[in-house]
Formats: sequence, C-alpha cells, structure tokens
Amino acid sequence: MMKQLGWLTSASILFAVVVAIEGWPALRDLSSNREWRSIEAPPDGGSMEELQVTVEEQIAAIAAQKPERAAVLVRLKMQVTPAARKAWKDCRVSLRGATGQIWMPLTSASSDGAIKALAPDHKNFGLCRLYPRNEPAGNETIHADQALSTAKR
Repeated sequence: MMKQLGWLTSASILFAVVVAIEGWPALRDLSSNREWRSIEAPPDGGSMEELQVTVEEQIAAIAAQKPERAAVLVRLKMQVTPAARKAWKDCRVSLRGATGQIWMPLTSASSDGAIKALAPDHKNFGLCRLYPRNEPAGNETIHADQALSTAKR
C-alpha cells in the first residue's frame, strides 16, 4: 500500500512539473494577449507611435447553418519605419462591441482557410510582422490579415 502511495505521489509531482513547464509559454502568451492602449481612428487610417495603419478591407460573413456566429476579415496596410519597430511589439487588431465585448484575432491553423475564403483575392498575407525577414530594416509597406470570429448573444 505504501509503495503504491509513493508511486502515486511521484506521478502527481511529475504531472504538476510537466504541466508547469508546458503551460508556462501559454500563460505568458495569454498575459500579453491584451490591449495596452486602444485608439479610435478615422476610416482612412490612424497613426500611433510612428506606425501608420489603414484598414484596407473589412469583410464579414455569416454561415447559413450557424447564424449566431460571424467570421470577420480585417486586412491592414501599415507604413512601418525603424522608429515604429522600436516602439511596437505587436500589431493585432480587435473588435469592440457596443456592450463592451472584445474579440481578438484567431490564431489557429484553421484561420488560414477562413481568411482565404473571405478575402476577395483568396490570399492570406499572414499575421502582421513589423520586422523584415531578410532585407535591411528600413521603411516599408506591410500587409496583414486578421480573422476574427464573433458570436451573437
């Protein structure tokens, strides 16, 4: 009986350690998945901390089989400078409802298909990235797609 209790205790401790190690990155990601400062911008775009952002497309679709849910595509066009890269960590958008609901972008693998289905050109520019991949970090225009899912209440 004591031997089984020892194994059970060891397994419980090991399970807690594995959950802590595996869950730590997810907890850090969740803690940074919030808006620090939101602004309202006119339809032709807005500027904040050296980053000029314009919403190029905004398309919503409601599936006939699930009328309580809507998929929304927001396509951004950003003028990025070296100063903006220093000031910004992330450039995701969110939607705010009239009663205070907040919808954040989808980040699952299935969001690629949703973006391609909603986009008029059937392309996905991907999540916004403020840093160039190979070229020197100068001024550049970046496009990004964000998919959001909303549920009517």
